[in-house]
Amino acid sequence: LTSTGQTSGRTSSTHRVSLELSESDVPRIKLTTPIDNMVFSGVRRLCELSRVLTARSPVTSYGRRQSRLLGLTAITSTAVMSSQSLSSAAGHFSDNGTLTYGPEDATSLIVFLHGLGDTCHGWDDFVRYIQPRFPNTRFILPTAPHQPVTLNMGMKMPSWYDIVGGGDREKETCAGIEDSQKIVNDILDAEFAKGIAPSNTVVGGFSQGGALSLWTGLQRTDTEVPLAGVLCMSGYLPHPAGFALTATGKQTPVKILHGEADPMVPLSAARKTHATLADKGVANIDMKTYPGLAHSAHLEEIEDAATFLATVLKIQE
Repeated sequence: LTSTGQTSGRTSSTHRVSLELSESDVPRIKLTTPIDNMVFSGVRRLCELSRVLTARSPVTSYGRRQSRLLGLTAITSTAVMSSQSLSSAAGHFSDNGTLTYGPEDATSLIVFLHGLGDTCHGWDDFVRYIQPRFPNTRFILPTAPHQPVTLNMGMKMPSWYDIVGGGDREKETCAGIEDSQKIVNDILDAEFAKGIAPSNTVVGGFSQGGALSLWTGLQRTDTEVPLAGVLCMSGYLPHPAGFALTATGKQTPVKILHGEADPMVPLSAARKTHATLADKGVANIDMKTYPGLAHSAHLEEIEDAATFLATVLKIQE
């Protein structure tokens, strides 16, 4: 598959991707040139079709996709599984870039937020993999606003807030994070109005999405009932100076999952986040790290995430 086009209106680039079939006929992806998330999302659709046509036996390993944005390498996760491993339930994709899975009469809710440069489609495999364990849960995956990111020389991409540098994240002011906080809170309020209780609701995310989940889930002020939980994968606490933990936030269980070899969001940022939240009064906070794992997700982490979700939502597995 070859795609040629303009990148940010500045330079022309060609991306070549070859699909290989292993002995079990599961498509693998080999990147022959740097490729960005937007190009990759189209490739993922191709792989999904290939899995449906060629899958023979379940595969429970997780591949990784690598993107290079102006010399900065970001690795996010994409599930490499046969179609038999995935839920057959179809998701609904709305005009505002939101994917929704689960029944209309759901009794619990999980809102999951993707990372920088990704879209809601980046984590639909994750949802479909764990969804059979949550038959009465609605999953909502919104897509971040398309806006310039200073870190990537002003290139426009899906981003929950601006990131200026790759250094000390505590000094970032995260311009635009309040707007994204409102997007998530509006989703929560709409679902609460339908009858889902905050105590049956989890907000989670990966990388920048994990950061926004902490920022939003632990600062809600319009309810006396805490959320069921907040899940932060490969993320961190954004703009600590502007963060105000609420009374319900202190009662909300928090799970932090992080790779020990993460070059994008260092393990030190996750540890500092854990310490800061504990010092501020979060009563139930747990952190697990994974040796050798970079800015990505693998099966063990996915299973740990699913276990946390089932525990706080009181779902029998």
